[in-house]
Amino acid sequence: MHKHYFSLLILLLGLFKISGVFDVSGIIKHKTYASDSKNNLSYELNNYGENIDKVNARRSGGEVLGISDIKVTTETAFDVKEDIVKEQIPYPTKYVEDKDMEYGLEKLLEKGVNGTRTLTYKVTFWIDDEIDRQLIKTGVEEPVEEKIAKGTKIVWREYKTSDVGGVWYWQKIKVWATKYDGNCYGCSGRTFSGTSVVKGVCATDPKTIKLGTNFYVDGYGICRAEDIGGAIKGNKIDLGFEDASKGNWGAAWTYVYLLSNSPEGDRK
Repeated sequence: MHKHYFSLLILLLGLFKISGVFDVSGIIKHKTYASDSKNNLSYELNNYGENIDKVNARRSGGEVLGISDIKVTTETAFDVKEDIVKEQIPYPTKYVEDKDMEYGLEKLLEKGVNGTRTLTYKVTFWIDDEIDRQLIKTGVEEPVEEKIAKGTKIVWREYKTSDVGGVWYWQKIKVWATKYDGNCYGCSGRTFSGTSVVKGVCATDPKTIKLGTNFYVDGYGICRAEDIGGAIKGNKIDLGFEDASKGNWGAAWTYVYLLSNSPEGDRK
């Protein structure tokens, strides 16, 4: 019988942290029960805890305390809290063509504002460990779209060079320029367009400078976009040489002037 009581007591201790066990002040003053041969505290529980019939507190040679005289305080080890998580929703960008603005220029019309997604969770803890998380509420503050005017007007301008004289361009772009040749290990010596890698041939990102575009490079001269490269993305270009080791170029920021392939065609 006592074996069953002990098992039930272990189960109860697993569910509750006992903050104060027995308060018997006023009944037995200044006396403490210890589980030794002289003092013994026993619990009698009927039906494995479903009904408490009686609890007897005994000590050798002492009086018996009734159930009404014993106060038990328990504190649950479970705790439930709310956790609010905020996530940013990036605003979208809309471009509006402006035929009166020069090509390549942009103007902010309406500034965008990021939105917010708010997630509320019910989180259950066992002592200090999170054991369950449930989403109970979601709120959304929609982002505000950003609007940008994008110029489409082509304006041709003349640029006076020191080597080839005046050239007419429709767009000026700042780029990071490096050099290359077709003599590297595994290289075929041919461009993406099928031409030879020589001075006057360049590699570009077709999204920035279309293949087949003629342009002028300060410090290099006239070049034609005929090649591409894995590292040539955005405003990066590779200047071609028959032998890059002898090419009069290192790696630097410079300006290029687009001479052909404008959205409205070439200059008449």
